[in-house]
Amino acid sequence: QMINNFPGWTTYKTGFDFGTIKGDCIGEMKNNIHTMNSSSKETVLRKLSAQHRMGKRALLVIINTNIEHVIIDRVEWINGTDFYTELSGRKTFMNDLKLTLKYIFGTCKTYDEVVNLLKTPLSV
Repeated sequence: QMINNFPGWTTYKTGFDFGTIKGDCIGEMKNNIHTMNSSSKETVLRKLSAQHRMGKRALLVIINTNIEHVIIDRVEWINGTDFYTELSGRKTFMNDLKLTLKYIFGTCKTYDEVVNLLKTPLSV
């Protein structure tokens, strides 16, 4: 859902995980390269490759790995750090996010505490 907060990007309920609102980029996001068995990996790559043939940018974002940004069969493979750097314009975005989540989950014991913490204005 975090992608919805970047201008021009949205998550999808069916078909693909995310893409641009204009529809010129479509993507799938996986936690780790090992979370896809060979069959699901083949299906994901086939779907994304078909989108590329229709003129769209096709992305496979692997969050928790340090894969190099490569293009295989017309599908861009990109790691989570590089993807969120591209979206946010900040090289430190992923590390900042990890630190924020560590703080939130270390501080809050309930969902309501998380909601209240997020509503609290930042003090600079």
